[in-house]
Amino acid sequence: MLRDKVIWFLLGSILGIFLTLAFLGLGYLGYKVGGKLLHSMNPEQAKLVPKIIQRQGKVSNFKLGFESKKDLEFFELKDGLYVEQSEYFVTEGKHSLLAEYPKGATYPGLSWEVYKKDKCLDFSERDRFSFNVHNNSEIDVVLNVKLKSGANYPKKVYETHINLPAQQSKKVKISIEDLWNELNPKEISYIKLFIVKPKENIVLYFDNIQVL
Repeated sequence: MLRDKVIWFLLGSILGIFLTLAFLGLGYLGYKVGGKLLHSMNPEQAKLVPKIIQRQGKVSNFKLGFESKKDLEFFELKDGLYVEQSEYFVTEGKHSLLAEYPKGATYPGLSWEVYKKDKCLDFSERDRFSFNVHNNSEIDVVLNVKLKSGANYPKKVYETHINLPAQQSKKVKISIEDLWNELNPKEISYIKLFIVKPKENIVLYFDNIQVL
């Protein structure tokens, strides 16, 4: 009888160890599969995951119209730049973005950047990157547009300079075909709209920053 009890005890222990290992294995598998599913989500499927993950995938609907104040949060403000939602110089909807570039700052501008590949924007299937801008200042301004691609440094760079006459509006169009010559439009990881050392406070109004 004692030997039978020992045998049953050993069998029970072995079964317990087996079930524990099986449970841990299934848990790990679920973690791996769940991670893969999360990374395969498109923006529409990812409504309940963190905002930064929603930037994955194609950007056929990438547009900042500044109708919502959340659009203002897309950019970081560099070198003392001030922004606010505005009702002036609107090209679509009811609002634009007022951006004030302070006199004497080195490179004030609207800036956005990511550092990991899965957060990059994909412009490759579109025709152009464009935006509307109005120079509300009394002097002509050169607006610098800089784009970068790639997850890690050194990143590939595209840069162009837009002449903005005083008190005039302009629609800026940058061909995606032109971008291919300098960087990879599939991995846009940096956007900056800046002025180099403004000679006085410059006020620009932006609307419809988008890819079409």
